[in-house]
Amino acid sequence: MRKILLLLFVFALVACNKNKTSNVAIIKVNDIPDTCVILNKWQVLGPFSSNDKEHFINEDNLQLFKYKESGISFLDFMRISSSRSLSSDTIRLDSCFQNKFVFSGKIPLDFNEILKVNKEKLKGNVYCACLILSKKNISTRLHFSSTGAEKIWINGKLICSTDYSKPLGSYTQFIPIKLKQGQNVLLVKVNKLYTDWQMYARLENESPTALKRYFGLHNHFILYGSIMQFDSIVLDPIFPRCNGRLTMLDQNKNIVFSDTLLENKYWSHCVSTLKKGIYQVRFSAPNVTLVQDLYRGDIHDTIPKIIKELKLINLSGKNKDNIEALIFRYNYLLTQTYPGDMKYVSLFMQLSDAFNALQKGKNPFNHTSGCFIRSYISDIDSSIQYYILHVPSTYKKNVPSSLAIAIPATVYGNLPYLKSFRVGNSKLIDFFQDMAEKYNMILIEPGSRRYSRPNYNTIEEAELFNILNEVESDYNIDKNRIYLTGTCSGGNEALKLTVQFPDRFAAIGLVAPEIIYPEESNNSAIMFIKNIINVPIFDTHSLIDRHIAVERSEVFNEIAEAYGFKDFKYIRLPNEFPMYYPDDFFEDALEFCSKHILNPSPKEIYFSTAKMLYNKSFWLTINAINYPDTAHVHAKIRWNTLTIEKSNVLDYSVDLRTLPYEKDKTLKIVDNGKVVFKGVIRDSVLHIALKNKENRTLKSRSIAGPLSHVFVKKFIVVKGTTGSKEETTKISALADTIVKYWMERYFVTCRVKKDTEITKKDIEDANLVLLGNPASNAIFNRLSDSLPVKISNSNIQLFKKVIKGDKLCFYMVFPNPLNKSKYVALIGYNNPAYISLGSETGKFDDISDYGWYDYKIWDEFSSSQGLEFGNFNQYWKLP
Repeated sequence: MRKILLLLFVFALVACNKNKTSNVAIIKVNDIPDTCVILNKWQVLGPFSSNDKEHFINEDNLQLFKYKESGISFLDFMRISSSRSLSSDTIRLDSCFQNKFVFSGKIPLDFNEILKVNKEKLKGNVYCACLILSKKNISTRLHFSSTGAEKIWINGKLICSTDYSKPLGSYTQFIPIKLKQGQNVLLVKVNKLYTDWQMYARLENESPTALKRYFGLHNHFILYGSIMQFDSIVLDPIFPRCNGRLTMLDQNKNIVFSDTLLENKYWSHCVSTLKKGIYQVRFSAPNVTLVQDLYRGDIHDTIPKIIKELKLINLSGKNKDNIEALIFRYNYLLTQTYPGDMKYVSLFMQLSDAFNALQKGKNPFNHTSGCFIRSYISDIDSSIQYYILHVPSTYKKNVPSSLAIAIPATVYGNLPYLKSFRVGNSKLIDFFQDMAEKYNMILIEPGSRRYSRPNYNTIEEAELFNILNEVESDYNIDKNRIYLTGTCSGGNEALKLTVQFPDRFAAIGLVAPEIIYPEESNNSAIMFIKNIINVPIFDTHSLIDRHIAVERSEVFNEIAEAYGFKDFKYIRLPNEFPMYYPDDFFEDALEFCSKHILNPSPKEIYFSTAKMLYNKSFWLTINAINYPDTAHVHAKIRWNTLTIEKSNVLDYSVDLRTLPYEKDKTLKIVDNGKVVFKGVIRDSVLHIALKNKENRTLKSRSIAGPLSHVFVKKFIVVKGTTGSKEETTKISALADTIVKYWMERYFVTCRVKKDTEITKKDIEDANLVLLGNPASNAIFNRLSDSLPVKISNSNIQLFKKVIKGDKLCFYMVFPNPLNKSKYVALIGYNNPAYISLGSETGKFDDISDYGWYDYKIWDEFSSSQGLEFGNFNQYWKLP
C-alpha cells in the first residue's frame, strides 16, 4: 500500500510541474549524458547537533523518529518534522531544525546557509534525500564531494562511509552505482566538524579523463601509512576499491612482489622478511599509474642516526643551510600531533641522499635529481630564505632543461616557511614532482616571502628572481624555456610578472586566476596587457567556481580576443569545483607551457610601462621616460626598416644582436614618422639618445623609485642620535616598529644601525633609510645640502613646493649623493611629538607594504592618504 501511495504522490507531482522546477526532490533520468546529471533537488533534514561527540557520523539520527538510515522510504523521510513524536521525551532538537526542499542549481549545497545555523558553533549531522526516477536499469557513477565525514545509501545499501573532513573538490568520490528501473532513493548524511558544511553530487559516466582525475587524487596514498612498522600492509581506507595490479620495488628498482587487486576482495601482504629501507609501491590499471614511497623499519631510529653523522661533516654555505632546513623540519614534525608518515619518509630520502652524496665527496645539491627543500641567503636582510625544487630523474647536466615556476598564492596562517602549509603540503609537493617527471622539466615552488597576505611592492618579485638565479647557478637551464604558472592570486602575480618582463618567459599557464582589473587597482597588469601579445597564454576556469569568480577569466578572454593575441587558449570548465591549491588542472597548464619555446626576436613589439624598473621588451630598451606619464612603444621591423611609434619615451636603445634584420644591409629607423638612423652598423646596440646637456641624474632600471624599491636590496635603517633626548627616544621607537613588523612578516629582523655607526662600506653596499631630520640624524645632516627637502618648524619644502604645518611627517626616496647607484630614503618630521610612519594600507606600519610614491607628506589627520604625494620626473625633480 505504501508503494502505491508513493507512486501516486510522485506522478501527481510530476504532472503538476511539467514546465517548472518542482518543489519536491525528484530527478528523472532516461540516460546519463556525457555532460552528467547534476543532483540539485534535495530534501534537507537537520541539523542534528553532536554536542562535540566524536565520530558523530556513525550515529543514526533517524532513530530519533523510529526510522533507520538503511530502510527509510523517501515518503517517510519527507514526513519527518520537529513536531513528530520522538523516541524519547528527553531529546531536544535544535531550534533551527527543519525538513525542507532545496534546489541548488549548479552550485553546492551550503548547509550553514540553508539551515541558518551558527557556523562557528554548531557541529553535527544533516541528511539529504532525493528520489531518482529511471526509465531503465543504468550503471553509472555517483560523483560526490562534501566538506565533512559522510555516509551515502542507494536504495538502502551503504555505498560510501568516510570519517574525516576535507576540502570540497571534484572527484573526491566517484562511486559505481546501479540505478534500477523505477524509483531509487538516494540518502546522504554529512557531518560538520569545523566551519564549512557543504556538498554536491552528480551522476556521471566513466571516462578515461574522469578516472584519471579520480585516481589522481589518491596518488601517493595507496597503502595505509608510508612507514611499514608491522608485518603486513593493507590498502588505505580511502583508496578506491578497484581492479588493478600492485607492485613493490626496492630502492634499486628490483621487484619485491606483484599482486592482483580485485574490487570486492580484501587485500593485505606480509612484509615481515623485508629489510629496513626505502621501497616504492606502484598501482597500475588501464590508463592509470600511481606510486607511493614507503619506509620499512623504525624511521625515528634511523633519521637521528643520519642527522648525527651529517653533523660530523664540516659543512658550509648552501649545503649547511639546506641540511639544517631538513633537520629543522624533522624536529618540528616531532612536535606536531599528526604530521603524516609520508613527510618523515620524504625527509629520510632527502637526508639519506644528501649524506650518501657527501660521503662520496659530491655536492648533493648541484646537478642532482629529486625533490629538495633549498635555501639561499637573501641580500635584503641577510636572512635564509627557502623554496622547494623538483628535478626530474631524467635531468642531464649537459642538456639544458626547461623550467617552470609555480607562483604561490596567498595562504592562511602566518608561519615561518619551514613550519608553513607551503612546505607541509605533501600531496602538492608529490604532485609537482610527478609533473617534473612527466614533462621532463625542473619545477620551482618559491617561497618569495608570500605568507598570509600579499605584498604590494617588489620584494616578492625580487626574491623570485633571486631563486631563479640560485637554480641557474646549480643547474643547466634553457633560458628560452622558462615558464610561469599560478592559480588564484598567484595567477595574477604570474600575469603581472610577464607583463613587466615580457622577454623572460616562454609561456604562462593560469588556473582560476584572480586577475585584478584597472578599476580595482592602479597596479593592474591589464593596463599593460598588450606587452605580452607575443607570449602564449593558457587560462582555465570553472563556470561555477565559488572561490574566484569566472568573470575574472571571461573578461580576460574578451580582452585577448580584442587585441588579437597570437596564442591564447581559454578553457571553460562547466561543472568543476577546483580544490585549491591547483592540483586539479595544473597539469593542463604545464602541458600547454611545455610545448612552447621563447622567440627572442619577434618582428613586432608592443610595450608600455609607467616605471623605469620595467623598461625592456626583447630587443628594445627604454632609457628615459617622460614622468609621470606612461610610456608607450609600438615597434615593427619589416624589410630592414624599423618603424617606431612612441609617446612619452625620451631615450631608447635597440639590441641589434636580437633584432630580426639582415645585418649586412642598411638598417633604417623611422621614429614617429621621422628617419632617425640609416646605415650599416657593426655595434651590438644602437642608442637613440636623449640630449641631456646638463648631465643630470636620470632615473634608471636600478634607481627609479618609488620608496618601496629601497627594500628589495640590502638596506640599513639608520637611527638618528644627534637630536634631543625626546627625539632620539622616539626615533628609536620608530625603528623598533619597523623591526617589529618586519619580524612579524618575515620572522627575521632587518638591519638597524645608529647614524654614528654607518661606515664607508655601508654607503657602498646598501640603501640607507634615514630616520629623523638634519638636526637629529648625522647622516641626514651630512647629505642635506644635496637633497631637495628642507625642514622648518612651520613647513616642509620639497624643491620649491612648500607644505605648511607644524605637525608634519614625510618620506622621500632619492639617489644617494655619496653613491648614486644606491638609494637614500628619508623618513622624518618637523615636530618630534608627531613622529609616525604614515601607514599606506591603513592597517599596518609595515614597510613591506610601504612607500608607493617617491615622496609623501602627511600630518596627524592624513597619515594614510597624505597631504602631498607623488613621483619625481626622469631627472629626480618635481614634474
